[in-house]
Amino acid sequence: MIDRHGGPSLRGGIKINDSRNFWLDACRSAAIAMVLLSHGRHFLTPIFPDLHSLRIGGFLGVELFFVLSGFLVGTIAWRHFQDASKPWVTNFVVRRWMRTLPSYYLFLLVNFALIAYAIAPGSVSDLALFAIFAQNLISKHPPVFGEAWSLAAEEVFYLILPLSLLLLGKTITSRKSAFLTATTLLVLIPLVLRHLKVEIADPSWDEGIRKIVVFRLDALMFGVLAGWLSYEYAVTKKVKAFWLFICSTAILLSAAGLYFSAGKDIDSSYFARVWLFPMVSLGFSLLLLGGLDWNKAPAWARAFTDTVARWSYSLYLAHMPVFHLIYWCFGSTPEGDLEGALVRWLGFILASLAIAALVERFFERPVLVVRDKFIPR
Repeated sequence: MIDRHGGPSLRGGIKINDSRNFWLDACRSAAIAMVLLSHGRHFLTPIFPDLHSLRIGGFLGVELFFVLSGFLVGTIAWRHFQDASKPWVTNFVVRRWMRTLPSYYLFLLVNFALIAYAIAPGSVSDLALFAIFAQNLISKHPPVFGEAWSLAAEEVFYLILPLSLLLLGKTITSRKSAFLTATTLLVLIPLVLRHLKVEIADPSWDEGIRKIVVFRLDALMFGVLAGWLSYEYAVTKKVKAFWLFICSTAILLSAAGLYFSAGKDIDSSYFARVWLFPMVSLGFSLLLLGGLDWNKAPAWARAFTDTVARWSYSLYLAHMPVFHLIYWCFGSTPEGDLEGALVRWLGFILASLAIAALVERFFERPVLVVRDKFIPR
């Protein structure tokens, strides 16, 4: 979902460059774990119905990915934007695209094959708009390549953020004012659009709001603002991490409580469709800020989070094709078949990890080597 290389050292002494930041890697690992547990629950719920509650992991995991993307990419954009003497937008956008598009198009072809052979649901014709990330820009995401809805939001963000900065940088003298104006507008506009959509059309929470790009860009912009605060003001040096964690925990637990309490009524809840998203984004932004100085993790923990974080993008792309293949080969779990449930679930996890590791090692890395050679930072 996001570039594993965050950029330069932050002014507060927090490094998010090639030496990595343990906390950001841990959050990235937690995000993909939540997504896997959410989708993998379908193999286990015929035996353990209470595991349906893991569905929240799909929601929270993607929201955390959004905030992480905003945090890292926004920090890079701010660093470049401060220097008005150098053109940067083309370099910025192409580097983002070289990080995300090759693997995305690889798995677009995988999904094409799965749909063509009736392994995954949907129609091949539905994939046409996926090539330009327009499949859910303003309307419902097609019932194919389901995980691509969030990738479309991120790709649009990669383009809109620098273009907004470029435009406002020409009309507002202060770079800081231009940056904050752009980010504030990109937080407020999706919020207003969600409000209008709910008032006018009464959309569903998931397909009608959550998975439509124009309603979700504020999630990434919360991350941008968090990254800017850390870069410019070393906020974790001035606000104790303990209080940031307390606030983030309170906000996220409250959001989870509201999510579950809404239940089947979530599609008619004004708060859930308009305000629950920025509530979660704020909670995750504070969570990221609270842990940036955590550098005392043991070597095994660093190695684990580093590995899972490096695999996270390919793992996000690979896990649903694996899911469909397992269902196609073995069917759904029969009621009472504990062994069958565990075998399906374990196969889903292990196969997803194995494919992600191979794609990251033999596809993503060579592409990034080429990128860094011809399009340096």
